[in-house]
Amino acid sequence: MGLGAALPIAAFGLVMVATITGTLVWSSLRNDVYPLLPYISDTGAEAPERSIFSFGLTCAFLLAVVIFWSRYKQLMLARQGSERMNPARINEIALVLGMTSSFGMILVACFQDIEILQVHLVGAFLIYGSFLLYGILDTISAKRLDKFGNESALESAGISSRRYICLRNIIMTLAIGSAGLCVSCGFLSLMKLPKLSNVDDSCKKHIKPWPGHDHIAGKPWPGKWPPCLPGWELHVASAAGEWLLSLLYLLYLASLAPELRRLDFHVLVTSRVRGESNTRQLLLPA
Repeated sequence: MGLGAALPIAAFGLVMVATITGTLVWSSLRNDVYPLLPYISDTGAEAPERSIFSFGLTCAFLLAVVIFWSRYKQLMLARQGSERMNPARINEIALVLGMTSSFGMILVACFQDIEILQVHLVGAFLIYGSFLLYGILDTISAKRLDKFGNESALESAGISSRRYICLRNIIMTLAIGSAGLCVSCGFLSLMKLPKLSNVDDSCKKHIKPWPGHDHIAGKPWPGKWPPCLPGWELHVASAAGEWLLSLLYLLYLASLAPELRRLDFHVLVTSRVRGESNTRQLLLPA
């Protein structure tokens, strides 16, 4: 059996892991971030890491679009014969949320937090917030199909969600908890972040100002948040929540791979000669 529509998931995972670990190692070696659990975005805030970070997230955006679209088409195929039990609107809303999460990657890639913080935060909210809502709707849809779906339609679409519903429930529960940890501890840590003028001289050599933002001017940049600064424990907890949430994002998409690998991509080629059309279907090799 070929990889089918699961191939973009494998590529997405490789791209994200390579991008994040690459920028983390490089930024740590260059002393651009404090190496113990910085925020993921901070590892790609400075040049030249930002170029790798932006390129990687742009590739991930394109792959994510393919993944969410493939999942949408699969669920629409599986609901044949059970339309009343699994309304198409649920799948359509889930598709919009998936695409919104993908679009957030472009915003995070193009607008670094060290320069345009507001747009960067909007992008991060779209990535993770839309993913949480997507995961909930996708899981609900899979449960309804498993309970009320037409067995022949499920088999034809490659759906075997009963094996993975429990796993996805666990992933989404942990993801919601991780998001809460990231946001709450992040907010509290920033409340404790002092102005540079109030930082001890022995600690100033380990930090740098946060440029480009008038409302937080004069404060240290969280990308270099050493233990000597107040709120460091909360900052580490918040960053740990973000890293765990990102891992759960990858795990959720990976849980779709066993079902999506049973799908194949087809391309319809239509040629028109003097008003006559000729259509051929091409099967892309898996």
